[in-house]
Amino acid sequence: MAVEQGVSISIGGGLDKTSSSYELFKTPGSATRLKNFEASIDGGYRRINGYRKFLKSPVVSFNIVNGGAGYSGTNTVNITDSENNGTGATASVTISNGIITGVSLTAAGSGYQIPPTVTISGPSPTTKAEITVNLNTPTTPTGGTTPITGLYSYEEGLWAFQNGNVYWTEDGYSWTQVNKDYGSPASGSTTTQQTTEQANLVWTAAFATAAQLGSAPVVTLNTTARYQFSEYIPTGVPDARITCANGVDPVVYLETKLVSGTRQFRFQRGLYKAYGLSTSTPVFADIPKPQYTVVHEDHTILGAWSTKPETIYYSTRYSDIDFTGSSAGSINIGDKITGLKTFREQIIIFGVNSLSRLVNIQSNSTIAIEDITKNIGCVDGFSIAEIGGDLVFLAPDGIRTVAATARIDDIELSSISHKISPLISSIVSNLEDFDLSTAVIRTQNQYRLFYCKATTGQVSQKGIIGTFKISPQGIPVWEWSETQGIAVSSIASGFETNDTEVTHHGDYDGFVHFHNKGDNFNASKIRAEFKTPDIDYGDIGIRKTLHFTKLSIRPEGTTDIDLDVRYDFEDAGVSQPATFEVGSILEPSLLGLAVFGLSKFGTPEVPMKRINLLGSGFSNSFKFTSNDTLPPYSIQGMYVDLIPSSRR
Repeated sequence: MAVEQGVSISIGGGLDKTSSSYELFKTPGSATRLKNFEASIDGGYRRINGYRKFLKSPVVSFNIVNGGAGYSGTNTVNITDSENNGTGATASVTISNGIITGVSLTAAGSGYQIPPTVTISGPSPTTKAEITVNLNTPTTPTGGTTPITGLYSYEEGLWAFQNGNVYWTEDGYSWTQVNKDYGSPASGSTTTQQTTEQANLVWTAAFATAAQLGSAPVVTLNTTARYQFSEYIPTGVPDARITCANGVDPVVYLETKLVSGTRQFRFQRGLYKAYGLSTSTPVFADIPKPQYTVVHEDHTILGAWSTKPETIYYSTRYSDIDFTGSSAGSINIGDKITGLKTFREQIIIFGVNSLSRLVNIQSNSTIAIEDITKNIGCVDGFSIAEIGGDLVFLAPDGIRTVAATARIDDIELSSISHKISPLISSIVSNLEDFDLSTAVIRTQNQYRLFYCKATTGQVSQKGIIGTFKISPQGIPVWEWSETQGIAVSSIASGFETNDTEVTHHGDYDGFVHFHNKGDNFNASKIRAEFKTPDIDYGDIGIRKTLHFTKLSIRPEGTTDIDLDVRYDFEDAGVSQPATFEVGSILEPSLLGLAVFGLSKFGTPEVPMKRINLLGSGFSNSFKFTSNDTLPPYSIQGMYVDLIPSSRR
């Protein structure tokens, strides 16, 4: 008589698209599909957060859905933000014959991202009232539906580029257009009143309020080029100046500050003098139009000008606008530049076929370019990000780190994405079709790379997530997953004044969103899927009948999860059971000691979710899916009870 056996499986390892089926028998907790999940730093796979339109609003008004009954005496209106973002809204109610007939706003508050909840405290009514809250409606910067081509997070606000214009917002519904020709030109600069060839080149000397900018002439920028940014704080001022580069226009400089509680702006562009060019008969084509910018040791560095793609320019020390001083200059690196980043007190210069570093920038006599490798390059500067004490970038053969590439040169081992090589190859081979955008989610040790295009609907937009972890053996590892349904035309990550990390992304319809926040994709369902490899339980030659499984799933709220069991690599000739409903899991269930091949878990702190199973085969996979607007959950492990039978 066959004896029941128990096998525990610890979930982890991430998406694996390269290992053979027999290799995957050794890693039953890895994934052959992992969509809209992330490898969690706390273990297992976690369904990702959603996103929602960027909004920081006061309360605008109330809707009385149901006035209730039996209200009397003194009542207090409680306005509660479930996410603790907004604060300060207060109101009072009017009661007639026990029914709430009006709600009066006494203080609008601020910072609400989602409508808060309204409750009425006081004498108990016979029927509770239902009152909803209206906030401002998020808008696009231009009011139109063209893509967001650049985002930069600064203090409590955002700089956004849309349709060739630049905007500032702090709330997501009121936008100030700042690409205006306002103020007297500085000495040696050009203005829009010069020749047609020099039109729209300005050096604005004065800060201006939103009201002052309102009637000033617009300075036209390229409508489709995408921006990269650097931030420099000039000597003696508390506020930063943002350098914006798009590879088509001369660089743009943006500034904002508060003066007596009123926000002021400065927009600067067309710096002929800065590059030592003639100001008497300036020529538009002579001004560098770099794609990449970075600040390093008090210098601003620019690179990848279309007519000089191999040249970097570095500014005078303690200036981001002067490229003519004794400590300024330019260097040809001998390769087309694809990116610039600061890293470990040096500048890393990414080329099509090389990586190099700029050293000794403070000494014109010893400044030099040092080779890291001449055998590998970066395919797109929008893929570069710093995480885990290293720089990550997309190379022709995969996602790499600078440190590993420097150590191992062009050997494939320096790639951190070998488990998803087919996916990376597809991205690289179709690179001209995609807009790449990269963000780092620091609290989750995540590198996110989105590859999207304007002609694709939201539901089909894709990305990948890499989670940097330290294995139990102390080895740095990367675990990968995919996203689908997040349309990213640009993305920005930064910190607010309270040091809270915040990430925003812009889409192809012109909206800006809070990234990695909420339980849905802007009110749409999040479809998530995790499929294990086929599991042979130690012997592919023996048929097994599955009895039940116990799931270690950590919910963050109500869940609605489905489980599919598929036998023998989904063989059409094998009877496959119907979907099992895992249903709602109301409390965390923790996996104790989960080691593949052992029949016991240790001592779990709370019970696990049991699902009775059907069917038999020589191997089987498990597929978990959800499609809802519910909170995230983590799948951390599973126990499978089975009965072995005949040998094949």
